[in-house]
Amino acid sequence: MGVAIFKSANSQVKNDNFNFTSPDYWNYASAYLQMGQPQEAVLNFLTDSKKVDKVKFCQIAVRYHEVKGGTENTKFFKYLGDDYTTLVSDCVNL
Repeated sequence: MGVAIFKSANSQVKNDNFNFTSPDYWNYASAYLQMGQPQEAVLNFLTDSKKVDKVKFCQIAVRYHEVKGGTENTKFFKYLGDDYTTLVSDCVNL
């Protein structure tokens, strides 16, 4: 699953002339998580996603949390713990 997400993200970025968007970074974070890459790499992609477009990042995060039944039920939270909670904590205010 992670490899498929990674390949899809690479293709999208290439098609966009390597102009990374917030969803691109989110997809890389998802791929890295699924592939068991280091926590720091996953967190860095999520942080970059937020830096590029905070509103879009938060829209993705809020929807993700809704689908999973809460932040604590997400794979990102289970893998990153409080680092993930801190990163998304201000999304409820947007």
